[in-house]
Amino acid sequence: MVRVMHIVIATAEPRAAYHLLPLAKALKESQNTFVHLVPYPEPVQGEAIMDVTSQLSVIKDCDRVVVTGGTLSAWTELVCRYASTLGKPVIYTQLANVTNTSPVAPRVSTALATALSMDGVDAVSRYLQMSDVSVTGTPALDELPAWNPVPKQALLLSMSEMTRRDPSLQLLAAAVLLRRHGWDVRVRTHPREDRTPWDAFDVINGETQVEAASSAQVVIGYPGSAHVLAAAVGVPVIALSPNEALASVFTERQSAAMSAHAQSATEVISLVDSVRPPDRSLVEVVVGPLGDASRRIVDLWTGPLLDMSS
Repeated sequence: MVRVMHIVIATAEPRAAYHLLPLAKALKESQNTFVHLVPYPEPVQGEAIMDVTSQLSVIKDCDRVVVTGGTLSAWTELVCRYASTLGKPVIYTQLANVTNTSPVAPRVSTALATALSMDGVDAVSRYLQMSDVSVTGTPALDELPAWNPVPKQALLLSMSEMTRRDPSLQLLAAAVLLRRHGWDVRVRTHPREDRTPWDAFDVINGETQVEAASSAQVVIGYPGSAHVLAAAVGVPVIALSPNEALASVFTERQSAAMSAHAQSATEVISLVDSVRPPDRSLVEVVVGPLGDASRRIVDLWTGPLLDMSS
C-alpha cells in the first residue's frame, strides 16, 4: 500500500494563492495531501485551491515542506529554518523571478530545488548555492492558447506598488496615449495592486495572463514574470522600464526574449505599430519545456529525495 504524504506549502508572498493556481489540476490528481501555510489567519490573495492554515504546528506533523516563489522572503526563509530544526526535508520551487542572485546567507538546507527553465537554473543555483537544480517548465503555460490577435487591441501589464516604483506613471500615460490613437486598451493588474489608478480603463477579471495575451496585438508593461508568459504565446511584448530599478528586474536572457524595450510612454507609441513577435528560441530558454510542468512539479514534490542533507 502506497503511503500518503502530507506536504506543507509556503509562498514567498505569504498569502499568494495565485502562484499555486496553475498547479490545481495536478494537485487534485495526486493522492497526497497539501496545505498552504500562511503566517496569520487572513484570506489568501487569489483562489484557494487547498486547505489554508496559519498553525505553524502543521510542520511538525508533515512529511515535507515546500517553499515557492522567487527570492526567499522573510516568511519562506523562516519556514525553511524552522522545518530544518524539526528534521523535515525542504523543497524549493521557483514559481517567480529570482530577483536577488547573490547567495542567500546564511545558507538554507534544501533537499531539492526546481527551476522553471535553464535561465532559472542559473539564478536558483547561484542563489541557493546548489549544483543540482531540476527544470520543470512553467505551470501557467500548460494550457497554451494560440495567438489570435484582435487588431489595435493592447494588453497592459501593471505591477504592485506602481505609484511608488514608477512615480512618473509611464504605463498609465501610455494607456492614455494608446486610447487617443484608437487602441482598445485592456489592463491586467497585479493581484496585490491598488486598482484605483486604472479606474478609467478596462481591467481584466477572470482571464489568465496567457488567455488575455492571446487576443492582443501587442503587450506592454513593467518588467515581470507575466511578460515571459505573454512572449510564450507569441504576441509582441514591449518592456517598459522608466528607471534602472525596473530595468534590472529581468535577467539578461529574459530581457533578450522581449520584442522591444522602452523607457517612456512616447517611446511605447513609437513602437506599437511595428514591433515584431519574440524569437521562439530565446523564449524557450526562459520558460522551459512547454506542457506538463505542473505535473512535473508535483511529481518532484512527492517523489524520492536522493540527498536529504545538502
